[in-house]
Amino acid sequence: GHFTALVASGAIGAVDGYRIVRHRGARMARGERRRPGGMAAVSGLPVASVAQVCSSCPDDVVVANRNGPDQSVISG
Repeated sequence: GHFTALVASGAIGAVDGYRIVRHRGARMARGERRRPGGMAAVSGLPVASVAQVCSSCPDDVVVANRNGPDQSVISG
């Protein structure tokens, strides 16, 4: 939403916003091909509990974002 906000506020033009988002998407796709991963929302558990479970995973799984006391996003 931050690029949309920049365009809506007039900080950047719509064409520049499109170019930035397209470039960012291409870079993200390239990174995903190099190292596949995913994200998932976790609700109803304290972030500390989620982090503890992540630490026991055999692969790199981490708490990527804390949306609230009982909602987080994991990635890996």
